[in-house]
Amino acid sequence: MRIKPAEIAISLAMIITSILSLSSGESYFKGFPVYGWVEYIILSGGIAIPVLSWFLRSPSRNQGNNK
Repeated sequence: MRIKPAEIAISLAMIITSILSLSSGESYFKGFPVYGWVEYIILSGGIAIPVLSWFLRSPSRNQGNNK
């Protein structure tokens, strides 16, 4: 399995929290207000985690080193 369950859980948590914060219009991190663009960074990170783990663990990526 290329993507671990923990990576899926973390990315889903990041995506859900950022979407909920963007829809409510209030962005907080540990009780302190943050700018709205921070939520877009968290959203893109949540999307990038499974994509990068799938790409970096692909079998074709490791075959080039076994010459």
